[in-house]
Amino acid sequence: MTSKIKLFIIPVFILFFMFIEKGVAEHDANFYDQLDRRMLELRNLVAKNDYTQIADAVKFINDNLVNTPEAFVTYTKQLIYIIYSDNTLKDIKILSLCMNILHKAVDINVDSFPYRMGEQIDILAGEKEIVKRNNDMMKKFMSLRKNKCEKMLCIWNKIVSNIDDDWDDEIASQAFFKVKIPWESIKAIGLSGPTGVVFPPAECVDDELLRKKYQAELDEAKKQTKRAKIQKVAKKVRQEKKNIVKSFLIDLYSNKPLVTEELETLLKEYNIDEEFSKEILDAVKKTGKNK
Repeated sequence: MTSKIKLFIIPVFILFFMFIEKGVAEHDANFYDQLDRRMLELRNLVAKNDYTQIADAVKFINDNLVNTPEAFVTYTKQLIYIIYSDNTLKDIKILSLCMNILHKAVDINVDSFPYRMGEQIDILAGEKEIVKRNNDMMKKFMSLRKNKCEKMLCIWNKIVSNIDDDWDDEIASQAFFKVKIPWESIKAIGLSGPTGVVFPPAECVDDELLRKKYQAELDEAKKQTKRAKIQKVAKKVRQEKKNIVKSFLIDLYSNKPLVTEELETLLKEYNIDEEFSKEILDAVKKTGKNK
């Protein structure tokens, strides 16, 4: 195989695996274009203190995105940020409606998508800021302080557990260069599209030993590329969300009743690293004393 063909093969597969993080979309691009426009219209209405479409937006997300968890989280975050952007919204019914979908988005399983877990952190932080505006809601929120912080720590733990700080990106970048396509044993290919043209499927290889070796190399290259993508995203999310998690925990546990020991126990239960835990606990103790 010529070097030109190799150079074509590698970028196509790398581009393919760049979309792993997005998950499998249940809807086509046009659906999401329309949904984006719908959210923009809602943002413009809320900016004008018109909240008539919020209930419809919540129902639409619930009805149409329940089977696509990644999209459900993303658009719930957009909805929560729209609500958060309006300091004048006090309607308890509207807020409660939004809180219900928020709780669902935080609990939904997106454990293999670090970026979406980062959005779940944003949603929890957004909830805290929204309920601060309503004394009754804040009282209920504070009564659930331990539960809220457990959710935050659980998500954070899942994100950082994906990270290997000793990971060598060079391994993944070279993964597909190591795949040797046994052209000499490949049948005539009548397939179309990236899979057939770029990397022929293993079943096209006549020789059984070559077929097994080729399939194993393909599987390993896919595995390395997927892991590299998760590593990259998880490290980015860790950097971007660390202060949000820290602020969330400090804000809640600096309020009375001061139960620093409870927070310390939670940090240990969720295997939060000692340095980060110390930063949080020191800030809670200092802030709590000054209140």
